[in-house]
Amino acid sequence: MLSIAEDEFVPENLLFIDWSALKTTDGTTTYLIAGSAYGYLEGIDTNANFKMITSLVQSPSSHVILTDYYNRCLRSVDCTTNQTSPYSGNCTNKGDQDDVDALFEDPYSMIIDLKYFKQLILSELRSGSLKTINLMSKHVKTIRRENTYSMQ
Repeated sequence: MLSIAEDEFVPENLLFIDWSALKTTDGTTTYLIAGSAYGYLEGIDTNANFKMITSLVQSPSSHVILTDYYNRCLRSVDCTTNQTSPYSGNCTNKGDQDDVDALFEDPYSMIIDLKYFKQLILSELRSGSLKTINLMSKHVKTIRRENTYSMQ
């Protein structure tokens, strides 16, 4: 499990990532919300595919926003219908581009800005970038860029 949080939509459950799936558990039974295989496919329940989910954030509505690392984008899951949809970035196309037509290199982890609750803060693993994503407009802005990752 790369990320785990209290499930805001199912009280007393835990929401967690299982590589290519988003799941919830009450400690006894585990329930699949979305995802089943490694790849890229928007869909409902097991008809959705992800390429390694690395973090999750629950938005104020009934959605969970996920970093789909190898698809290089953020995706949303509606927890009332289990439907996935693109959230930010052009899934399967990598790059480094801000604005509403953002491209990401390697989105890895994110949090909601606890000071304003109006934006996500996203870190990219290899590029060392920090980006903000406005929750309403989905405008992406790079606030820090530093190539710090090296393979040795």
